[in-house]
Amino acid sequence: MVKFLNRTQGDYRCVLTYLKDWMKEAPSSIEKKWSLEDAVRATKQGVSTSSPKTNLPKPPPAVSRNYIERPEIQSRMAQLLLPSGEKRHQPRCILHGIGGAGKTQLAANWIRQHGKSFDRIIIVDATNKEQLEADLQRAICAISPEYANSTWEDTVAYLEGVARGWLLFFDNADSPKLDLDPYIPNSPNGATLITTRNRECTEYAPDGAIHIGGLAESEAVDLLHKVANITPTSNEASLEIVRELGALALAITQAGAYIFKTRQLSSYLATLRDHRDRLMRERPVKGAKYAYSTYAAFDLSFHQLPNKTQDLLKICAYFHHTGIPKALFKVSTNSGFTARTILENYPPPEGDTAIISNLEEILGSTWDEISFQDLIDAAQRASFINTLTDDSGSIFYSIHPLLQRYITDSLGDTAKIFISMANSKYRTCPGILRDLRFIGDLEGMP
Repeated sequence: MVKFLNRTQGDYRCVLTYLKDWMKEAPSSIEKKWSLEDAVRATKQGVSTSSPKTNLPKPPPAVSRNYIERPEIQSRMAQLLLPSGEKRHQPRCILHGIGGAGKTQLAANWIRQHGKSFDRIIIVDATNKEQLEADLQRAICAISPEYANSTWEDTVAYLEGVARGWLLFFDNADSPKLDLDPYIPNSPNGATLITTRNRECTEYAPDGAIHIGGLAESEAVDLLHKVANITPTSNEASLEIVRELGALALAITQAGAYIFKTRQLSSYLATLRDHRDRLMRERPVKGAKYAYSTYAAFDLSFHQLPNKTQDLLKICAYFHHTGIPKALFKVSTNSGFTARTILENYPPPEGDTAIISNLEEILGSTWDEISFQDLIDAAQRASFINTLTDDSGSIFYSIHPLLQRYITDSLGDTAKIFISMANSKYRTCPGILRDLRFIGDLEGMP
């Protein structure tokens, strides 16, 4: 038996998420086991259990009734998957971004609109390797009875060889451990569509990658009003809400559902700020076609990150979400995480010793470019950090604002530790931080 101190612990939430997934899959697993036992029992008794079985193609994910068109992205998808002229390479489109951004809904809606352009559409749940292979096998078994005993490898070979005009859709290929190469044919006679949180999946087609972030403000407001079933005379309150939520599709859907129940648009923002963790963990409204709440979606990726990457993100949560300079980490590490005036004249205050030790545990006592990039790469694989370069070649990082709130909401009593570490970095690098805003609550901090 494992005991947790409270419900806000990250480990508790992680275990709870996986238990819910396990319970959701348990009925089908039990049914398969019972069917197998029945078949074994019947065989021992000399009774035939074989009967004609119809294998139907797996349908695409359902599109929410509240879906809001995202014309720029959908147009780009069409350009990538349905190119004009001769095809030298297989058309591919990879929708990548943070959980809750609406990647699956974008793909499902695009398939609904353009499905007739393909002779065959193969839908694959790529959540894990076992389900992926089962769906690929199902695809070829659905073609005709002669393929009834075929395997997933046969599906790939079929698409690689005789098939024409197909679309292969891998949904939720999020796991960093999942290698899609064996499952993607190279034939230019079809097209491949992938949705993923794992930015490394863009390597399957760098020229076909589309980053899915927040909705455009007008799209987010339309979604909020559609889910809430309201038509306000002014968009002012709605704009404040969507900006607070970073225009994340799933979070906007949850907000709209709450407003639909309470009929209180004007007071929602105050309620959100007081009870954000509870509201963002509520199950999505029925018909929204989302399996998880916003914070549960974040849980799935965050708790799989290496501990040092988690800690780095916890520090970044206390800076403004845009324009966090890489130089901040390099300069502060090289200075020993001590402000220059202190470094040159006096030893660091006794209260800083623990902070410096914590920072050295995360970033090392000397700057290590490769080790730091490993931390960033892990965060980028979960689409938790975006890397930007300015005209001078300087590197900056950005984080979704709601992800920052998720992190700070989950810290509890340990928040002051990470506020102190962020504040220490801020004080260490005044020369490079003119445009960087420290947003931590400094009350009680040295």
